[in-house]
Amino acid sequence: TSYKNGNVGFVKNAGQVYDYDKNKASNVLYSLNADNSSIFLTTSGLTYSIIDRVFQNTNPPDISLRHSPDRNSTDKKVVRMDMILLGASILKSNTEELEYQSEAQLAFYGNTISTEARDLRFCRQVLVRNIYPNIDWLLKITNENSFKYDFIVHPGGDVNNIRLQYNGCSE
Repeated sequence: TSYKNGNVGFVKNAGQVYDYDKNKASNVLYSLNADNSSIFLTTSGLTYSIIDRVFQNTNPPDISLRHSPDRNSTDKKVVRMDMILLGASILKSNTEELEYQSEAQLAFYGNTISTEARDLRFCRQVLVRNIYPNIDWLLKITNENSFKYDFIVHPGGDVNNIRLQYNGCSE
């Protein structure tokens, strides 16, 4: 998915991210949302969540309606895939936000939202330092407005430590 909107970027989870059962997703460190998908940086790797919305009474389907239903609509199918970085250390304390989208702050309100969530900003890059010894992980929105990640292997780092496991979707 392309992330073309100027107000798109990684947003730190300060208590505003919930799972589909309406429980706080404390394992989510950052989220990146597009029209029909979300990518979550978690304490174990990445979770991709793709929403396939079903439309009725539209013949032929009207493309402009594809993004109209609310996320809570029952007319949808959610496909999930997890990319787990085996043996990695992905902690809130070793993440750093880089290259903010703008100086504008996001506002989340509600009784369960922490004060930390009241001044979040979109960032184009998140750096996770030392996920493995001497290896960093950079997640970013590219100049072409797509999602990409790079592993940065510093002197003394062993690329063989990077092990990925995929769970979930087979469609």
